[in-house]
Amino acid sequence: MKKIVVIGGGLAGISAAVTLIKNNISVQILEASPKIGGRAKAFKSKTTNILLDNGQHLLLSCYKDTLQLFNTINPNKKYLAFNGLTLPFIFKGGKKYIWKIPNKYYPFNLLSALSKFKLLSSISKLKLSLQLFTLIFESSAKNETVEIWLKKFSQEEDAIKYFWEMIGIGALNSSFNQAGAIYFRNILKEMFIRNKAGYKFVIPSENLTDYYCLGAQNYILSKGNKINTSERVISLIVNNKRLIKIITNKNTFTEFDGAIITLPLHSLKKILFNHIPRGLLDNYIPSAIISAHVFLRRKILKHEYAYLVDSEFDWAFNHGEYLTLVKSAADSLINLNIDTLKELVKEELKKYFPGLMSDDFDSIEIIKERRATFKATPQFSSAVENFKPNFENLEFAGDWLIPNLPATMESAVRSGRLAAEKILEKIK
Repeated sequence: MKKIVVIGGGLAGISAAVTLIKNNISVQILEASPKIGGRAKAFKSKTTNILLDNGQHLLLSCYKDTLQLFNTINPNKKYLAFNGLTLPFIFKGGKKYIWKIPNKYYPFNLLSALSKFKLLSSISKLKLSLQLFTLIFESSAKNETVEIWLKKFSQEEDAIKYFWEMIGIGALNSSFNQAGAIYFRNILKEMFIRNKAGYKFVIPSENLTDYYCLGAQNYILSKGNKINTSERVISLIVNNKRLIKIITNKNTFTEFDGAIITLPLHSLKKILFNHIPRGLLDNYIPSAIISAHVFLRRKILKHEYAYLVDSEFDWAFNHGEYLTLVKSAADSLINLNIDTLKELVKEELKKYFPGLMSDDFDSIEIIKERRATFKATPQFSSAVENFKPNFENLEFAGDWLIPNLPATMESAVRSGRLAAEKILEKIK
């Protein structure tokens, strides 16, 4: 049986491993951390002993590769998939507005929902509908930002605030004056054009360690494969475009038919710097996400999630025992200390949920991810398209490697599958 070494045990690495295992390939994963899973895992709260996700991981129903992977490694565990889409908007002072997209009669359900979107003026609805329609045939210039793309179609301020930013900031994890329109257009196509109901929210039914990490580990090991944790790759030896040796902090590997590297770019450059184009390194800019798990003495959010209009945080997710607030593209907050962020969380929630008092807060857990994703700039998109490594027995995967798609769970999982399919062709 042929053997492939997968370097990195995050979403891309697990996806690659599962694809290879399905094709009767022996797999050995080398993961530098004590556990596989990458960013998509849980940790035990210091104050409550509850397992909390390392940030809120929201999926969409258009994430076909991700949902297929979850169904493979955990066929008996379910995720929370919503029928249609209900979006609660919460304003300062507690005012709420609920916008719904019904599930049936695509694409007329989208047009009907937009016509009833009371936060938008009539002219905004018309312009927004026309710009969504152009997704079918219009293409953006590669150097065009989202901000320029929206201005080109004369989008009104209310449409930008209540529709485009509500979707785009979290998906791109970049501000509109930085993010490439080509990334945003592809997200919108996945949500509204290529998939009839690709816009629906999907949320794992339990913490990601139980739901995903342990499921992946059990699947891989049960098929007779190996997972080496706390094993960091130090260097790779390449001879005539062929990987011949993998050196880690514990072992040296020479007996393999090929390898797939699934490391983030900032880690990859440490072991393969001479093979990474300068354009990739120069245009790779990390983008931060801040999450706050908030334990309250009383329930304040009736919905599963809500968009907080004009808040320092974008979304609130209801986990029953606690809330999770998420700030994407968090450059403005990432350098604040933990105590300051906790106070900010309290003040923000008080603004949106009248009557909430300081005594209602039990505890707050803050997660700062400085390198959560990359900034989806036009320059980085072009650099990724030009990254065409030529190795006989080596492939690459990662959330940064799918051309013109931002860093999401889906781009990571899809890249792992595609890398596995390429390596299978190489080792035939």
